[in-house]
Amino acid sequence: MVRCMRRKLSLSFLGLLWFSSLQTGAFAAVHLPGFVEGLEKHRAPTAYLRTSLAALGSLRFQRFPDGILASYNRLTNQMTLDVAMKSTTGGGLKPLNELTPDQISTLYHELWHCYFSKVLRTTDPLYLDWFRSAQSLYTHHHRDFHDEAFAEFISEVTAAYLQMRRLMEARAPAARERMRANATLKKLYEDSFESQIEGYYRAFLGDFVSSGVNLPHGDRLLILENLLEGKIQKVYLDAFDERQFRGRK
Repeated sequence: MVRCMRRKLSLSFLGLLWFSSLQTGAFAAVHLPGFVEGLEKHRAPTAYLRTSLAALGSLRFQRFPDGILASYNRLTNQMTLDVAMKSTTGGGLKPLNELTPDQISTLYHELWHCYFSKVLRTTDPLYLDWFRSAQSLYTHHHRDFHDEAFAEFISEVTAAYLQMRRLMEARAPAARERMRANATLKKLYEDSFESQIEGYYRAFLGDFVSSGVNLPHGDRLLILENLLEGKIQKVYLDAFDERQFRGRK
């Protein structure tokens, strides 16, 4: 049975714990070797990841408290990942096949924050749709709530997709066909697209404040069709049609 895990909470503040720093430059190639290319072999969306990595200022690893995987600081344009995601040999990110779907979806989550902060312009259609929705949903902290709501939905569906994709890739066509006929797997996967998604922010005293507002269907479609390029489909049988596995290595 597959359990589609929700990602661990992502913080957007600078901790005072032990860390090792990685200055950027060509760090996307040096410290995340094969990450984007590996995702493309899984037929996962990568366009905004590539753009965000090109815009990212620096990357580092830090020992976070239990339950925290990563953070992005928009003031310093720095992404921080938990040391559990650090390679024990090269010093950069672990190889893709050693990362869990939850960890991979965390990178999608944090790189959305970078994309929103450093790439997306206020004149872009995606931003205008985001802004209109944010203004209509919340009475305060519009940016914080809606920025995190987008990131949470992205991480939710990418984790579900990658977890199922890996399970199917490891099996022969006949076994994949049995998985496609499994009603429990179908429900687990498709339910991840409808789960409760709320934005949040970290208050001055350190508490997390949730919006209490579920991300609307229209925003979810906006994310799936634009940021995720239509590559992660909600319908289980469409997402994992056997044609999606032909020619894989």
